[in-house]
Amino acid sequence: MSKLAIDAIKRKAILACVMVLFSLTSVGCDNVKSTGIDIYETTEVEILAYSEGVRAVTEPRTIKYLVPNSLVETQMSKTVGIETFTYQSYSGLLSDTMEIAINMNIQDLVEEMGQSLKPESIVPYRGIKKL
Repeated sequence: MSKLAIDAIKRKAILACVMVLFSLTSVGCDNVKSTGIDIYETTEVEILAYSEGVRAVTEPRTIKYLVPNSLVETQMSKTVGIETFTYQSYSGLLSDTMEIAINMNIQDLVEEMGQSLKPESIVPYRGIKKL
């Protein structure tokens, strides 16, 4: 092929790419309709702090009240073998069963961590083996 034919093909390819890009970018701007709902508008709603009813929140709302936080964190220490672990214990949750479950789960994790650090449970290192 001659140099003029190659230049003509390059120009046609560039023109085709520009036309495709223009058609793709101009399609998104066509026929935009507004729903009329401002998603950033907040409405003032008065809600009692300890109301019985629970409603689904379907729009942004401003809630004007504070709820006292009765959650209490306590630092606990436990010695397993030669290691001493410090962990959190929680009290003051609304559900006593959930509070017990959370604290028992934390204690089980501390026990498991202590058991895994015992010298007899650690596998001895025997060096790197060549294959």
